[in-house]
Amino acid sequence: MFLLFLLRLLCANDRAQCRQTGQVVACGAVFRDHTEVNVAALISYEQLSARLQALQLPVATDALHGALTGLACSGVTADQPTWLVQLSDCLEDIELTEHEAVLSALQTWVNGELTDGDLGYQLLLPDSEEFLSVRTRALARWSDSFLYAFIASGVTLTQEDREILEDIAAISQVDDGEAPEEVEQNMSALNNPEDAESNERDFFELCEFVRMAAMDLFREHGQAVNTPASQGEQTE
Repeated sequence: MFLLFLLRLLCANDRAQCRQTGQVVACGAVFRDHTEVNVAALISYEQLSARLQALQLPVATDALHGALTGLACSGVTADQPTWLVQLSDCLEDIELTEHEAVLSALQTWVNGELTDGDLGYQLLLPDSEEFLSVRTRALARWSDSFLYAFIASGVTLTQEDREILEDIAAISQVDDGEAPEEVEQNMSALNNPEDAESNERDFFELCEFVRMAAMDLFREHGQAVNTPASQGEQTE
């Protein structure tokens, strides 16, 4: 199983902790008339995907969440003048101006979840009812967008940062370097009922590694920018 290969790559990083991911999570973003955002509500991957489709935003929910998280971890906040341009760059230069209010609320929510520090932050991925192959591709997209957003911000990286990012990069490339038929065979194997329990466990640990890695990077590079004191200094 190719997921086991990834786990071997990551096993030296003792960051995985056992919390379920991919379920309904505290997103704090429910759209009203496609403009207002209620930051006190709950939303799932599927609900947010439907809202993005209603807004005609051609971006995958997992890719958007990965990009928002990468920006947050690098110290970017929605009130910075270049924020929307940076987000657009992460999403293949999609025009986002019309949806700035919605996206700003989502960015603020992501930054807030990471700032809480109570391990409440979760990756926004399809829930466990989806085929594992679908969730694996979603995790790869999330990881790819996260990497682009974090690295493009110009953060000064430590050696530990580089090692973490290399591991996330491996996850983002699960489809790369293989012929299409090989990819489909691997993805079909993930959905094999005989290996379901083992594959689910492997996938869960991959998600936990990425989640904890994002939180570590946020504490290292984004936390100071997102504290109330630093935000007050920016507005003065």
